[in-house]
Amino acid sequence: MDLGTLVLAIIPLLVVVDPPASIAFFLTLGSERSTAALRRIAFRACAFATMVLLFFVFSGEALLTFMHVEMYSLQAAGGLLLGLIGVSMLKEGEKPSYEPALIPSGEQFVHETPVDFSLVPLGMPMLAGPGSISLVILL
Repeated sequence: MDLGTLVLAIIPLLVVVDPPASIAFFLTLGSERSTAALRRIAFRACAFATMVLLFFVFSGEALLTFMHVEMYSLQAAGGLLLGLIGVSMLKEGEKPSYEPALIPSGEQFVHETPVDFSLVPLGMPMLAGPGSISLVILL
């Protein structure tokens, strides 16, 4: 594979993965964590997303053949999915609220240990989502 082909493969992948959105999500969820914990989360998320995408690079066509899905069907579905995501990004919707949950006694519920978000939702849907999986299969 020459350098031009590699660049032509990486640029669309960077557009679909959308690193700035993932960085914002990462910084929002990890705002109260130490630098070492954030490094560990970032490494695990990137390693997991890389493994998922490499799995589909090498076995994606075989998986489609096994399920009797034609390549043009995947292209049409992927284009439709990306179009719907684009339209939904244009609309202003309700923002999720992050109010603490109340337990029956009236006090706030606090998690004792922080939740690990490196694999899900950061690794799989954010970095290696349906758009990037479709793209690596089509490449």
